[in-house]
Amino acid sequence: MTDNRTALVTGANKGIGLEIARGLGKLGYTVWLGSRDQRRGEAAADVLRNEGLDIRSLTIDVADDVSVEAATEALAGATDKLDVLVNNAGISTGWVAPSNDRILDVRTIYEVNVFGAIRATQAFLPLLKASDAPRIVMMSSSLGSLAWASDFDAPGEPARLQQLEVCSERRDGGVRQGTGATRLQSECRLSRLHGDRSQSTHRASHPGAGCRHRCPPCHAGGRRPNRRVLR
Repeated sequence: MTDNRTALVTGANKGIGLEIARGLGKLGYTVWLGSRDQRRGEAAADVLRNEGLDIRSLTIDVADDVSVEAATEALAGATDKLDVLVNNAGISTGWVAPSNDRILDVRTIYEVNVFGAIRATQAFLPLLKASDAPRIVMMSSSLGSLAWASDFDAPGEPARLQQLEVCSERRDGGVRQGTGATRLQSECRLSRLHGDRSQSTHRASHPGAGCRHRCPPCHAGGRRPNRRVLR
């Protein structure tokens, strides 16, 4: 079995995914940088390799069965185990009021943000099981946590309520639906892995509390990111 620790991060050619790949690389992981676009994935991997990190590019579209199958075969041919899977790939079709949300757009969001995460997890599960301590991370959103959303005594509640009130017409039809469903699916699906392999660990996490599109009301007063693990 390969001695060095290995990780796969989907949607990692830019943004949060790229930073996750960089962070894991600095911790000594061999990281497969997942990207739908091979050219962009290779370019991002080159940037991290120039920083002295062990980064490999892996073309994968989590919404496409054929692409995921090909990526699984490619990874299995390069390593005999996977220690960490970070389901980071996600999309938004834009911000619209719920009354104007198109079913096609909602379906597109769910295909990537929900079914894509499940598809990737199931595909790479054999490699994860080969690890002594496999980890699965679902990048989600605090707005996808039903417990936190209904806890009016939670830290940051006034700011979060303002965020929900100001952005609700734009969020409910977009990322908020997708991340919320991702959150629920990750908890329901991954909790069953413990019966399959007791050493496995799963987490649903989000990168920060602010509106990532930086609308003025959400960022009034210079709000800082609040990283937390969702359980």
